[in-house]
Amino acid sequence: MVFSLVVMTGCNSIDDDSANCPQGLIVTLRVDGPDNNADDPNAIEDATIYAFDQDSCFLEKRQTQLNKPETFFYPHAGKMKFVGWCNTQTTNGGLVQVAPLVPEDSIALADVSMISRNVMRATGYYEYTPPTDLFLGWQTAQNTGHGQESVIVYATRRVGKMTITVRGLKLWYNNNDEDYSLLVATTKTVMDFDGVLKGDQCCIVPDASFPANPAVPGDYVTNLFNMMPSDEGMPLTVSLYKAGVWVRDATVDDEGNPIMTYANKTTNVLIVFTTSGAMSVTVEKSLWNTPYFWPKDFSQ
Repeated sequence: MVFSLVVMTGCNSIDDDSANCPQGLIVTLRVDGPDNNADDPNAIEDATIYAFDQDSCFLEKRQTQLNKPETFFYPHAGKMKFVGWCNTQTTNGGLVQVAPLVPEDSIALADVSMISRNVMRATGYYEYTPPTDLFLGWQTAQNTGHGQESVIVYATRRVGKMTITVRGLKLWYNNNDEDYSLLVATTKTVMDFDGVLKGDQCCIVPDASFPANPAVPGDYVTNLFNMMPSDEGMPLTVSLYKAGVWVRDATVDDEGNPIMTYANKTTNVLIVFTTSGAMSVTVEKSLWNTPYFWPKDFSQ
């Protein structure tokens, strides 16, 4: 799914001389683009437009709705930049906070960050809450007021999803203990208004359980959870713990490919243990919010 930002110059004058018109820009957010039919339009729960002037200084932010025109009057702002964020206010699927801005703040100070749970794990990284289903896009528009102008910004989903299945735990340990947990590290905590990942490294501890009716009895499975996209060259490490004690790490699959997350995709990880404790790792990439169902006999 993408949402689009439409920018048009506005004029209330009936005079053909547009030099006498107020230099307003009409900004509208709408859901649009080639992926629209593949996603749920209800995924967008809130929308905010941020306006910056030609010097990248903050002018204002405006809470809005999809398809609602918003008029911005800044006659001396020059080439303005409009940044649209979606799902920064919701708590559905995660939590984020937006850096507070005051007029004339530089866009360099603007970012969206994940929320720390103030718990440092054994890995040495703080645990953070998964991010919400973030959408981001931006576009520039010359604030001249001369004629009609239309600019579309395609804002794309900026987070990925992940799910992890661990198979064979109870056979390996030869007992029915269920005191296990998983930890995923590391991911950046901050995304700026250009979509660049910044900030500290952190870890995510997803909810996981032995479901009542798994594909294979004894499968230990996480819920789908959101992740910031992986940094290039910095793969994720999936760590397994039993009763709080580290058991094993998985960083690459059996082919040597790193475990990564991707914007608008789901990363599916299968970790299989044999009775001797040998470990196999397989990774499949699927569509957003669409888990891959591992075959019952998958035990390579």
